[in-house]
Amino acid sequence: MNNINEYALSQLLNELNLIEDPSIRGFAAECISKAPGEYWKRPSAFFKGHHPDDELGGWGNLIHVKKVIVIAQILCDIEDIPKADRDILYAGLIIHDIGKYGVDGKAPRIQVGHPELVPQIVGNMGVIFIPGIWEQIRGVALSHMGRWGNIKPVTAIEKIGHYADAIGSRHSIRIQVTIR
Repeated sequence: MNNINEYALSQLLNELNLIEDPSIRGFAAECISKAPGEYWKRPSAFFKGHHPDDELGGWGNLIHVKKVIVIAQILCDIEDIPKADRDILYAGLIIHDIGKYGVDGKAPRIQVGHPELVPQIVGNMGVIFIPGIWEQIRGVALSHMGRWGNIKPVTAIEKIGHYADAIGSRHSIRIQVTIR
């Protein structure tokens, strides 16, 4: 684990602790600790229109994931989503943008079609897949862009994942998150 991933893991402990199932929590933690390149430290977007200002600089991806999970919690409460589904959703949202800078995390620009890179990146990490659960986590990550992506959300948690990402990317919604 590099220092960036170690720092990201320390900053995402509250989000990880939302995941009650220890195997899903462990999976998500391992994905955080093995993220490619400087993923967590890089901007979540390059253009002001795509993400709020606090995500355009250093640690933008970390800030974005924290915001998206706050919004997902609210939407899950509104929709009365069962705890087991929330665990899958939160794990999917932790990794949803992990392909933004390519498979090795070193691309100079955000990659078009980055959701489709998530399965390959997670596979490259050597993370142990949880049978039956990985497919659902992957579905959240693959469909998070909704109508702007190649894979559309179908299940309730995929739709909530997409809505949380879309809302979290808006300038008009101010979600304050703290990183130390």
